[in-house]
Amino acid sequence: MKLKEEKQFLELENKITADTTKEDLLQIIREDRPDLYKTRYKADPISDIKATEEIQPIDPLDGTDHSLVDSEDIFNELKKAINDGEYSSYYGADINELLHKKEYFNPESAAYHTPVPSISETESARLFNKTVKNKTDDELMELAEDISRLRFSEDPYKKIYYNIEGSGAKENIFLYGNDEVGYALIDHNK
Repeated sequence: MKLKEEKQFLELENKITADTTKEDLLQIIREDRPDLYKTRYKADPISDIKATEEIQPIDPLDGTDHSLVDSEDIFNELKKAINDGEYSSYYGADINELLHKKEYFNPESAAYHTPVPSISETESARLFNKTVKNKTDDELMELAEDISRLRFSEDPYKKIYYNIEGSGAKENIFLYGNDEVGYALIDHNK
């Protein structure tokens, strides 16, 4: 960067006079030095920034699989629902959605062709009893994991990285999170 560009970048032209001492100049620079969040790019923010967004269940910091975080709680609630009927219609609706998506999901287009039909609480409880009552603990845990993944898909954790032309930004600086918990800025350059 040339001296003139540095002065413009730091906006020193209006602050330095013929009477400015070396100490004054150092103080001006200390007060006005740019912070990282004030980094300026010579880019049009609308046309030169492209975001890539991907669903990422594995937390890049601690390795937590967010799609399975609730599976243990769901497993315990399924066991309770089998024993005393509590939550049966609640989980029956989840089972209905899982069965529907398994039948109608098209992996080539990654879309569901038909909406999930709604069912009554009675039908949900009946479906729960029909599909869950005689399952082993391993089968129940598998179902709990499927339900946990289903719920994760409603507000999934995402990795969002930006490609800013001319900035040198790479995929190792990105946002991670979801709409419910918010997003964290992850910098794997450090």
